[in-house]
Amino acid sequence: MRTGHILDIFVYKAYIVYRRRKMQSISARIPDNLKETIDEIASDRNRKRGDIVREAIEWYLAEWADYQIALERLKDHTDKIVTEQELLTEMNWDD
Repeated sequence: MRTGHILDIFVYKAYIVYRRRKMQSISARIPDNLKETIDEIASDRNRKRGDIVREAIEWYLAEWADYQIALERLKDHTDKIVTEQELLTEMNWDD
């Protein structure tokens, strides 16, 4: 794994929190059913539509960053890959 990559992800996630204070506006076209779902969630949570969209984008970007780390680990031949059973045994969780 590239040294410092995890730190880059941590800094990026921390930056998201900072970024909430200084925001830019973007525009996107979405299907009616997606807008309706966003509006329902916003109503249920007593939040604005933009808050829900922003949270969804932030969640997606965090998941994408985790996915990139996983891909890098798969490419790293020195990183041991274990089966689920091996992990459970190693953690003493197998009964």
